[in-house]
Amino acid sequence: MLLPKPPRDFQPLRDFRRIDELGGGAMPARVAFEIRQAQERREIALDLLDDGAGGSEAFTLRAALTDDVEAVAAKVCKFLGADFADQSRAARRGLAFAYWRDLIESKDVLVFVMAGSQAPKVREVRGFAVPFDRLPIVAVNGRDKTAGRAFTLLHEFAHLLLGTAVVENAVQPGPWLPPAERKIERFCNAVAAAVLIPADEAAKIARLRDKGPTAAWADPELDATAEMFGASREAALLRMVKLGFAAQRFYVHKRKAFEAEYERLDDRVAGEGFALPHLTMVGRYGKSFARLVLNSYRERRITMNDAAAYLNIQAKHISAVEKQAFRAA
Repeated sequence: MLLPKPPRDFQPLRDFRRIDELGGGAMPARVAFEIRQAQERREIALDLLDDGAGGSEAFTLRAALTDDVEAVAAKVCKFLGADFADQSRAARRGLAFAYWRDLIESKDVLVFVMAGSQAPKVREVRGFAVPFDRLPIVAVNGRDKTAGRAFTLLHEFAHLLLGTAVVENAVQPGPWLPPAERKIERFCNAVAAAVLIPADEAAKIARLRDKGPTAAWADPELDATAEMFGASREAALLRMVKLGFAAQRFYVHKRKAFEAEYERLDDRVAGEGFALPHLTMVGRYGKSFARLVLNSYRERRITMNDAAAYLNIQAKHISAVEKQAFRAA
């Protein structure tokens, strides 16, 4: 489906996917569809804002590849109002992604989840980011049901700071990327890891477990550490390597196991099972987008049928969506 008019401030996405493994680099139709859908929802949101459905803050947070990663991570946490105690509580309940999504959406960033039976596979796309001064977009793949989704969310958020519009599917940059793009990916990975796993908190764990620069980590140790931070096992191990609490050769040894885990993600259905329609809608489109639509409906700037169409639900579910969208984080 084509947009009725060119998207405002549109910029093409740079393809950071492993194109050599995906048939000559052709963008899969379902990936292109998700990108178009995200652009359409942003255009709807902009129209609603221009019609008076509240206001939005300009996204002004910026970073450069030459910036110190730890300083950028601290700036991100301050900007989002992140609190490690709250993060840790959310992570222990399996809600790390929801925690970070709520914080990011509170800064007028649209966060979408690609889900449903027709959602792209993880090997096709893990996430994408489209930076704008107003209502930038971040999207992650709903097939990834692991803690890795929070890492992907923050990785794509880091792309917004750099102003890079990308679509990608790899956790770690490899030889398929040119050096300049590998540098971008490594920076975004490092920022995401530093936000998720603060250096001082990682040091506490490493000291308790008596870990140093030549250390290996048993799977139960790695699992418990990753769970504490709401990170993937790979992200947790890479962060420990970076901070000098694990051996690089041990990470290389574990890399094949991590890759096998990611391959199995595509065997899962990216839908919500028997989730109620209002939960499905908010899960895919986010509270930020839903609130814009519902505010316009409340103020009678759009009809109930318009609201239902924008939210892709039946009109009878609008009340339930409203309760979920305006529910406190």
